[in-house]
Amino acid sequence: MDVIRHHDPRKQFVSIAVVELKGFIHQAANRWPAQKIIHSFLYPHILNALIVGALIIYVGLRVISKHPTIQRLRKPAHALLGLLVFQLLLGFVAFVTRMQGADELQPTGTLVATTVAHMGVGALILAFTVILTIQAYRHTQDQTEEQSPAGVAGLSTQPVRA
Repeated sequence: MDVIRHHDPRKQFVSIAVVELKGFIHQAANRWPAQKIIHSFLYPHILNALIVGALIIYVGLRVISKHPTIQRLRKPAHALLGLLVFQLLLGFVAFVTRMQGADELQPTGTLVATTVAHMGVGALILAFTVILTIQAYRHTQDQTEEQSPAGVAGLSTQPVRA
């Protein structure tokens, strides 16, 4: 019996992790004056955030709708969706704080706090993406083992000793 997979969740989770890492690279270079940030980093960062956000929403809602009884998939999906909302709010606050203090020589405490929190939540999103990916691999392996022909026929998968 062949296992039919229309959408392999492992590929979706890995793609989120790759796009999120790209976002961290953009954020790490965020040490320029406010005028250059908007044109050099903010627009690509917002585009990247839209892509990551759309992927997180898609995967999170798909996990919640297709696997509502599997706790080990559902909990990280809920966490990802909640962290996404918090991340978007922190990003907006960090942007507004940056624009209000654009002419200051030193970054304000509020700017530092919101930027660090934004980076920290981004790291949590990456961590929960990895957790969800690992859990999806485990769930897929469990399903494959349950549907293997040897398991269905009741045959042992252990080698026969002569």
